[in-house]
Amino acid sequence: MHHSSQWFVHAHDVRLVVVAALVCSLAAFTVFTILERARHAFRSSAGWIALAGLVCGVGTWATHFIAMLSYDPGVPAQYDLSLTLLSVLAAVVITAAGWRFALQTSRPSAIIAGLLIAGGISTMHYTGMAALRVPAKLVWNPSIVLLSIAACALFSTWSVVEHRRQSTIIPWRATIALILAICALHFTAMEAVGVAPNAYMAPGAALDRNGLVALVLAGSLLVVAVGFFVVLFDRVTERERAAAKIAHLAYHDALTGLSNRSVLDTHLSRTLEEAQSTGEQLAAICIDLDGFKAVNDSLGHAAGDQLLMQVAGRLRSVLRQGELIARVGGDEFVIVQKGGVQPAAAALVADRAMKALEEPFVVFGAAVTIGASVGVAIFPNDATSAEELTNRADTALYRAKAAGRGATQFYDASIETSAQERQGFALALAGAIGANQLRLVYQPVLSIGSGSVVSFEALLRWDHPELGEIAPEQFIGVAEERGTIHDIGMWVLKQACSDASRWSQPLTLAVNFSPVQFMRAGLAERVANVLADTDLDPSRLEIEVTENVLINQPEQALCVFNELRDLGVRIALDDFGTGYSSLSYFRVFPFDKVKIDKGFIADLDGFSSKEIVRSVLELSRSLGISVVAEGVETPKQLEILRKLGCDLVQGFLVSRPQPIHQFRAVVRRRSPRALAA
Repeated sequence: MHHSSQWFVHAHDVRLVVVAALVCSLAAFTVFTILERARHAFRSSAGWIALAGLVCGVGTWATHFIAMLSYDPGVPAQYDLSLTLLSVLAAVVITAAGWRFALQTSRPSAIIAGLLIAGGISTMHYTGMAALRVPAKLVWNPSIVLLSIAACALFSTWSVVEHRRQSTIIPWRATIALILAICALHFTAMEAVGVAPNAYMAPGAALDRNGLVALVLAGSLLVVAVGFFVVLFDRVTERERAAAKIAHLAYHDALTGLSNRSVLDTHLSRTLEEAQSTGEQLAAICIDLDGFKAVNDSLGHAAGDQLLMQVAGRLRSVLRQGELIARVGGDEFVIVQKGGVQPAAAALVADRAMKALEEPFVVFGAAVTIGASVGVAIFPNDATSAEELTNRADTALYRAKAAGRGATQFYDASIETSAQERQGFALALAGAIGANQLRLVYQPVLSIGSGSVVSFEALLRWDHPELGEIAPEQFIGVAEERGTIHDIGMWVLKQACSDASRWSQPLTLAVNFSPVQFMRAGLAERVANVLADTDLDPSRLEIEVTENVLINQPEQALCVFNELRDLGVRIALDDFGTGYSSLSYFRVFPFDKVKIDKGFIADLDGFSSKEIVRSVLELSRSLGISVVAEGVETPKQLEILRKLGCDLVQGFLVSRPQPIHQFRAVVRRRSPRALAA
């Protein structure tokens, strides 16, 4: 028996060895170029995987037979046609299966992919060797055969791993690993074969050297052609995609994919011209999200972006043929609606949009509820140009938000003056702190049992130079809308804590927080800083919030509650009964106190109001929560509350809100029983 190296390396053509190396390299590089396309193709990935299998299988097969042709055994040699074709088919099918697993992400799938790719290469090689017909018998060394397959599997798996790690444009690491897999199998396997002279050659259809050259040449050309066109197509389409993306960004909002203001202006101008010529009516519908700023402040900008994308999807779903929607600001959208009988047609569009936003959104696992306000202007009734139409729809939008939000407002000439006044009102409010126009008054909370004042609630007043004293309910909405609520809220907290720190009596101080202010990120830290600066005991501070905080973002609100409780600050639910009041709030949120809205107290003579107050008192007692009855104005109300077991009361019967110096006798004397007249 003679060793393969003594027989096959009788003479060889270096040029063919070089060609084999080039074909192998081109095939390996092309495979990973194709896989990159498959990775991003999603629906058409199966076609790319099949193409990767074809290139890998044919490339490996061509490499093997070109290498075989480079050797001259010195004896007649032919190749069985059936086995030769079977070898390339096996390589294509098995490696394609391997590349399918290579596109998955788990570690086991990388090993499976490596084994399948090695199986395809090995099957091709040994089937191809079985196709060789020479006047000799091939004898295999099983140990070296197994070694060749193991080496191929090792390098194949490495190539898959490198492909997944790929961070460069050219997949050179993965390509080298696959080349090594093919070469390791081929050269190790050639060491495993020995020959025994035998004059017998098996009969059957066979290819001589010239026939094999033709077949291999065709296979090589296929690999080269596929490689060239795939790489070329990949580069061309990449440029086309980049150009398309740039064009898309020029006309669409980058975050939501909706049309941008440029498209809106062009579309609105063109549509308005068409409406002028046909006599049709045209509506511009401005939509602004209610509560979006609170989400952005509390959950972060990433959550805000996610919410905007979901909102865009819902608004897009309500459009009908011929309608266009664009994002024109942070949380503001505009729909252009043409045709139909106005204002009914625009009202239907606005209603569809409002209903689409009613269901809660899920943002990063948290349920978020927002609303929307809508302003509508109609051509030609309200405006004669595109710019004027959108401006007046925007004016109507601000009137809708001022009316309490969650409403649709059609433009009316009478609101133009009101909008200008509101703008001036907002500007004046922004400068109120610097102009020393804000001040605090305090209203006491009385214990019926002891007759003593137990706490004071700080209430904000704005002394407008022209309008006089303005109550919070008249300007807090504007402050929330314009973002000045945060500065105003911090001013109130600092001033109130500073006042309370000078009281001789350690009475509780209650401060109201707007939902927008309460849900802004970092609230606990800001409160802690104020307490430290004013040297106020945290247990004396009580933060009052309304039900809106609980309804819109309950999960986030609970986190803020816990952070404040960790500081030692107390939390009270204010105006209980004005919204979607639920007794379940008491079990979910860690309230220290609940304040029953004055509406129930005013109607204590009625059976339902009395029973509601009784239920709140009983549940609160069982949970260890204090209850304050707000708006107590008559002795009869006070007596009913006493009989129901409500000990804490607040209202005009006790005292009207006044500057703190009016309560000097209460806050500085040893006994807090004396009240200012």
